Amino acid sequence: MALYDELALTPKPGLVSFADSGSHTDMDARTFLRSLFALRHYFVQITTSRRQPAA
Repeated sequence: MALYDELALTPKPGLVSFADSGSHTDMDARTFLRSLFALRHYFVQITTSRRQPAA
């Protein structure tokens, strides 16, 4: 949710939002959302792995 909130927040000079792509020529809101959804399971894995004691 935090990354979606980051995308929705505007104005953000130089950063991607629903309003514009800022200084990014390689990303817009659509590609940001696609990345967010593609990586969502990895964010969960990273979070849960940090909660487990080191082996």
